Amino acid sequence: MTPSFLRRHPLIRFLALNLALGLVVAAVAVGGLIGFDLFGLRRLILADHSPVAALVLFAGGFMVTFASTVMGSAIMGLGIRPPGDRGAAPAPTEAAVVAVAQARPHR
Repeated sequence: MTPSFLRRHPLIRFLALNLALGLVVAAVAVGGLIGFDLFGLRRLILADHSPVAALVLFAGGFMVTFASTVMGSAIMGLGIRPPGDRGAAPAPTEAAVVAVAQARPHR
């Protein structure tokens, strides 16, 4: 992706930024688990016949999990305004428009 593409598509830029943040969190988590040998994971991985495959699968699971979690929470937080924000009122949802239209008496 070129920088001009990301400038033209703010949603893609938003998702890419959150994807990168999730991958960084996953890398830190895997690095911490392996580096501190928590639960004997480093010894277990190094004792395997193919430690690279075990490490790739281990890190891949963390990357998918953390990246999707960070991206999903960022998407769900799009409609939340920060405290004290006096911006424009949010646009009514389709369900709210239908409910108002059904509540009005017919003439």
